[in-house]
Amino acid sequence: EAGRHEQELAGLMHQLGGRDLDALRQAVEHARANAMELQRRQAFCEGSLAQTRDAIRQLEVELGSPLYVGVEQRHREAIIKHESAAYAAKDLARYYAALDKALMKFHSMKMAEINKTIKEMWRRVYRGRDIDYVAIRSDTDEAA
Repeated sequence: EAGRHEQELAGLMHQLGGRDLDALRQAVEHARANAMELQRRQAFCEGSLAQTRDAIRQLEVELGSPLYVGVEQRHREAIIKHESAAYAAKDLARYYAALDKALMKFHSMKMAEINKTIKEMWRRVYRGRDIDYVAIRSDTDEAA
């Protein structure tokens, strides 16, 4: 019987191609360890994917809430209001500057008329030679 086992063992060794049995066992253990690591990574990735899908579902539910319904339209309207207010402020500043300039010019013209009238009246009424004429002077005339 020992001979039969030796022949069977020799046949198996021949089938293995003369490879070292310990090296084959180590290769099998290494392959099993790799398979276990890959299964562990797969389970981790599947868990991560499930969490991501849950988060997406929750965010979709949140987007359906009254707070976010029509948010694009409200945002667009807010942008339009903001831009309109900015243009209005710019226009008002321009109109203010134009009005201020016009008022200053009008004031200068009126002051010139008043001073001309005062000068004429002064020359008619005052008979002295020490003062040629009287005029009103304002700070705005000097600035303009």
